[in-house]
Amino acid sequence: MELYPFDDARPFTKAGPGLPALARVEKDKRWGYINTKGEMPIPLQFEVAGPFSEGLAPVMLNGAWGYINTDGKLAVEPDLDWAGRFSCGLGSVKNRSKYYFIRSDGKPAFEGRFDDANPFSEGLAAVVVDNKLGFIDTDGKTVIGFQYKNDDWLEDRHDFKEGFAIVQAEDGTVMYIDKSGKALWSDRKEVNNVSSFSQGLAAVNLKGKGWGFINTSGEIAIPCAYEEAASFSDGLAWVEKHYTRYVIDQTGKELLESYAGSFSEGLAFNKGDGFIDKSGAVVLPLEDIEAKAFAEGFAVVKEDKKYGYIDKTGKPLDCVVRVAEKPADDTDDADAFIFESINHIAEERAAVKLDGKYAFLDTSGLGPAGRFITPFMYKSASAFSEGLASVKIDKQRIFIDPEGKEVFTLEGRSSDEFVEGMLRVYGDSGDGFVGRSGKITVPCIYDMTSNFSCGLAAVQKGKDWGFVNKKGEIAIPAVYKGVWNFSEGFAAVDTGKKGKGFIDTTGKLVFKADFDAAHGFFQDRAGISKDDKWAVIDKTGKLLTGYEFDSFENYSEGRALVSHGDWYGYIDVDCKVVIPFEYSKAESFSEGLAAVYKDGRWGFIDQSGNTVISFDYNDAVSFSCGLAMVEKRGKYGYINTKGEAVISLRFAGASKRFVSGIAAVQKGGAWGFIRKDGQLLRDYQFMTIAPADIILSDSDIHKLVHSHIAKKDIEAFTEAVKTIPSRGKLSPDAIESLSINTGNILIANSRKKNPQEAFPLIETFVKLFGTAEYFRINTASVFIDNLKGHEDFYPEIKKAWLSSPLKKDEALGVYYLARDLADIGLHKEAMVELRRAVDAGLTYWDVDPDIFPEAIRVELEPIKNELETVWKKQKEERDKDIEKEKVLTGSSETWWPLAAALVGDVDEKRRGLFTQHLAPWALTDECRALLDRLAERLTGTILKDNTLFIFFLNDKKKGVKLTLAPPLQYISPKLADIPQSYLDLVTLHNGVTINDGVPEYPQICGVQGGEPLANIDDEWDEARYKPFADAGQNWWFWDYVQKNALGEPLMVFCDHGEGIEAARPIHGQDVTAFGVGGLVLRSLARTVFNTDEDLNYNYSWG
Repeated sequence: MELYPFDDARPFTKAGPGLPALARVEKDKRWGYINTKGEMPIPLQFEVAGPFSEGLAPVMLNGAWGYINTDGKLAVEPDLDWAGRFSCGLGSVKNRSKYYFIRSDGKPAFEGRFDDANPFSEGLAAVVVDNKLGFIDTDGKTVIGFQYKNDDWLEDRHDFKEGFAIVQAEDGTVMYIDKSGKALWSDRKEVNNVSSFSQGLAAVNLKGKGWGFINTSGEIAIPCAYEEAASFSDGLAWVEKHYTRYVIDQTGKELLESYAGSFSEGLAFNKGDGFIDKSGAVVLPLEDIEAKAFAEGFAVVKEDKKYGYIDKTGKPLDCVVRVAEKPADDTDDADAFIFESINHIAEERAAVKLDGKYAFLDTSGLGPAGRFITPFMYKSASAFSEGLASVKIDKQRIFIDPEGKEVFTLEGRSSDEFVEGMLRVYGDSGDGFVGRSGKITVPCIYDMTSNFSCGLAAVQKGKDWGFVNKKGEIAIPAVYKGVWNFSEGFAAVDTGKKGKGFIDTTGKLVFKADFDAAHGFFQDRAGISKDDKWAVIDKTGKLLTGYEFDSFENYSEGRALVSHGDWYGYIDVDCKVVIPFEYSKAESFSEGLAAVYKDGRWGFIDQSGNTVISFDYNDAVSFSCGLAMVEKRGKYGYINTKGEAVISLRFAGASKRFVSGIAAVQKGGAWGFIRKDGQLLRDYQFMTIAPADIILSDSDIHKLVHSHIAKKDIEAFTEAVKTIPSRGKLSPDAIESLSINTGNILIANSRKKNPQEAFPLIETFVKLFGTAEYFRINTASVFIDNLKGHEDFYPEIKKAWLSSPLKKDEALGVYYLARDLADIGLHKEAMVELRRAVDAGLTYWDVDPDIFPEAIRVELEPIKNELETVWKKQKEERDKDIEKEKVLTGSSETWWPLAAALVGDVDEKRRGLFTQHLAPWALTDECRALLDRLAERLTGTILKDNTLFIFFLNDKKKGVKLTLAPPLQYISPKLADIPQSYLDLVTLHNGVTINDGVPEYPQICGVQGGEPLANIDDEWDEARYKPFADAGQNWWFWDYVQKNALGEPLMVFCDHGEGIEAARPIHGQDVTAFGVGGLVLRSLARTVFNTDEDLNYNYSWG
């Protein structure tokens, strides 16, 4: 451990009355605070840090100043240009080139603003106005008038010390004044330099005489006979005479000759020797070390450009160096910021993005948690308008209602926004409109269209414009060369030769007007422009102003924003200028105030033009829901109409307005939601249909969300899993969600990032639903994915999961664990686990040295070479086996595929399903007999109506291997009470493993029909896999939803999470089984076969 660990360090000071002593320290350009025990209660995090005073310290964060308390928490938000120390309950601060004083809550203490200001001392503060210096009291009242020169060389001596402050008169006289402003000296004294009083004396340098000391009566107490002098401390001061330094007492008596610094706590540092006492004896030798005076029992020392502390025995202070996990201004829970983006908050719905996909969140009446109405499955999503939103899945556009239910799909292009119940669509033959049902109401025959307004929409046919109604009927003939939308019953039109004017909704010309462009009517007023100048008219067409404005915005709250040149102002409904043209930017009025920009900053004015909120912000927008978004120094927050920061300026981004009481805020590159009361939303209740490894495509999920099957399933399963943790005394709050994937692996998803915290959760699940012997390491790796910083947890993992011999299907999980261990520097442990993975059956194709740190790659090469040799040998043996099989069966496949969907009682028709689509592989008599034997055993005993199983048979060297995938109630008695209603979702694991271009596990389910095979790989023989194509399976992950030969609905898909496009529910009918795949129950196998001699069982628990 470093004796002196800091790049800079400052002396200890009392943080305030009754508070501990703290010292500022700096490392790697970040400042923090330590106490006299060496602890760091306030970690390194600040760009600059000041000393504590009255329990507060000024600090800089992200280029702005604020104050922290002794707990390191922000007492005053960092939005200041500068901050000084607190004294007399007030702190001197600077913002926008002006100084003022604040209280400990950050609010201004009084109205005064100054050109400069010192902190208060002894009840008064030196302040500058118009380059004149005076003094004020803590109420802001002037006590000593502004009559002194503002000299920088005296700035740090303007503070009152022992009843006196130093000032300079206009004639250059330097004097000491008391708190009434009375000068200490009555006659003019010519001085070169002065210092503040300390222990009753002040060092002064009189012209032509040198340094000496005066007392508080202004008398020379120690003659001015020295070349240099320092202030008194500990009753002593050093002076220099004839190039020799002496230590004197308060009578001027020279006690010893020494070049030591000032005394403090009885000691003074003398470079080259160490610390001396008042007799001059070296009591603490220090060689090649620099030091500062003792304070609070410790001295700052410096050695080889590194700083630390020692006590009076010379023992270094054992300092703990801590770097803040997040800065003091970041008090928000990171779990509140989880989205990549938040778009379109409208109609109590928000589109949010996560992992590249959108979902919708219900924002109505949100408490601390948010309810999702859809899973994350959309490629894009628009805002809700009039109860509908447009989403995109793959290339398909779908419109959904506020509960996420599909209303209609749409081919081709369209706008995203419904207006007056109509949506603009763009077809190959022209543009038109659809209604809320998705049906065409206005035929797609027009060259251009605009949105409906006042029940009419402008349409163009050829070169002429007219209007249609919502039935698609021509309401106003297409006779115009140009039109503008209706507003308040009027629309501007260009008739061509007959001129321009405004018509009503019947097409009647109400009045003519001369304009080049026009705005719609708002509050009975409209703007029209000619030759780039704007005027205002009423509904009779009367000009209320001349063409005098360079821009015009529609009326809002009785005011219209207009401009002259580059300057903006406001007019009222009588078109009188009520707010002068003095703003370089401005927004329309909202909730009684308008955001305006002046002198490089934004502020807010009322309808009379009075400044209500000062010009303090780099950015600002209009008020909504009683709050306005503002930005200062790159930090965003929200203020109320009084200018108070209701939601502090601490975010990296924020939505411009609150909608239904909700706004979006950004921190750390992610987005979250915040309510008007400042509460961040968290603990989102995510909607999931498939397990975490995503076994359904987005389009499938969308179709399932509101189907009869899935909606019931989700509700039932959600209720069911709530009871599972309680039986194992596991807190439901610790679990994010429970899911069971197609391998019947029960997964508890926790947000706990610390593996030590997650371990008890995992251990409880193992005890509840299995044993450590059957706990699959590839599942466990989900929980140990982030070992960095938790290296001590590795032995616990090894003890729990890695102590028993590995099975082949666990080898890859251990391989990834080895990679994780290598990433955190545990190379030796990584190689041990890698060897265990190899021994368990890791293949040549599994090992990729490039994913390991460079330092360990050389050690991996022998393993890679060893696996390659094994693989080549296995390939040779396999090629020989293939040739043998060709002779026996006429097939080149070594794995006998046999999959059966057993629905209800097994009869001859269903038994016939077993052999469908098996033409490429000849079945031996042994296989057929085994199948019949199995069906007979299961008939009427184990199977219930509509219970679905899948069997994989293989007659390689180890004999027949049977893998049964039972429904949930057969997995564990502890799961037996899960409602049958959740068993409506059928999943079959029918994936393949590809080695050297050959499918090693070709498996088929007894289904027929379906869509053509998609994405056939050119390297594969399409004809050979025609049966799979007929079943609607993909070339890599064979997925399909079909019905069997009896017309009974089956839904089949795999659990690989990629390339899944073909799964479809059929007829919305219930199929009662879930999670079939990956398990064999020994007891069930014995019941069926009465023996296990010729069977290779695989029983695994997740």
